[in-house]
Amino acid sequence: MRLSPDLYESLEKLQGQRRGVSKTDIIEAAVREFLFPKASDKKDAILGRSLDRIERRVKAIERNEEIIGETLSLFIRAWLTNTLELPDDQKSAAEKAGGRRYRKFLEALGSRLQSGRSLFDDLPEDVFFKPGDFFQGKEGEGSDDAE
Repeated sequence: MRLSPDLYESLEKLQGQRRGVSKTDIIEAAVREFLFPKASDKKDAILGRSLDRIERRVKAIERNEEIIGETLSLFIRAWLTNTLELPDDQKSAAEKAGGRRYRKFLEALGSRLQSGRSLFDDLPEDVFFKPGDFFQGKEGEGSDDAE
């Protein structure tokens, strides 16, 4: 086994600081730690993966909230732009019709939610994902045209 000169120099310094410990002991301990990390290192790795998963989910939730906000904003702007104010004598009939239409809307919404579909199912995928968002390095490179 050969070490680079700077690594060998560091090894000699460490051995000089640790009386009674050979270079072989130091190298074996380093290799053992590399091959068989302590339980805390494994826990750190598991925790890191969990945090990465949580971060991806939070980003997806934030994106969904942004889409919902923009959808609502566009609807309100279109509604306010295209809806004329009613004369006082027509407001009562409009309120009754509005109540009926609102109940129908709630029924349609309930039905849609029970079916398991959502607004996000109808949006094109490129609204959610940009190339490289989930794949990094060689796995994400290239085209998906082969599918």
